[in-house]
Amino acid sequence: MANEVCTSLGLTGKDLSGKLVQIVEQHGSDVSFMAGILMWNAYKSDTAVCLLALHNSGVHYQNVTKKLGFNLKTAVENKTAVVVDPFDMYVEKSGDFSSTDFSNEHNLKRLFFDVKEALDSLPGKKCLVVDDLSDLLCLGADVTLAVTFLQYCRALQETDQGLALVVGSHYSDESKDQKLLANLVAHLADYRMTIAGLKTGFSTSVTGSVEIVDDLEDDQSVNKLFHFKLTDRQVRVFAPGTVGIRI
Repeated sequence: MANEVCTSLGLTGKDLSGKLVQIVEQHGSDVSFMAGILMWNAYKSDTAVCLLALHNSGVHYQNVTKKLGFNLKTAVENKTAVVVDPFDMYVEKSGDFSSTDFSNEHNLKRLFFDVKEALDSLPGKKCLVVDDLSDLLCLGADVTLAVTFLQYCRALQETDQGLALVVGSHYSDESKDQKLLANLVAHLADYRMTIAGLKTGFSTSVTGSVEIVDDLEDDQSVNKLFHFKLTDRQVRVFAPGTVGIRI
């Protein structure tokens, strides 16, 4: 189960209330499984989840979380989770593509207030998952506006005590803006995960690597490296050179 993966990554029992967790996706990799694990971890700690779906849809995460033992659709029906999908809210229902032009600061503020309203509808402890901040750049925002949106979300941690914030970001070496944004988020993060493909190329037993930088341990940064293997039905996370743990 996902519990073993959380234990391996040092997440079990870790209090993420009021903290910022970053998941970085290097070009050619996929972080959605790790975002799903963090949502599962929130669910197991009686924390309600708000997913801002900028990159992958709520349907995609329904498929991801079901494999982990957390049914996102059921959680939404039970009002312990909510999905904010701007394409569904602004485009499919109105046909207005201009509403997702985030070079317009008004649109970005509207998105933020929709996220805030969704969070306000949830009970108890909460976790906001942003998948992913870098997509704002693809939707017209510059780095300054993307960082402004992040700061809006961080401000919620001041008014919504205990709110955990999970922020996905991705970059390729060809995009200076993506790298700059990822580095800015990393500077603010308390716990960082970098998902990357294998530097040595293709392997039938290893999909990629997870590098952990944990600044939550007694004011001392802890760095760890794991490998992972993804299949259609499971994820295996393991130390380099060892046999994977299945979920």
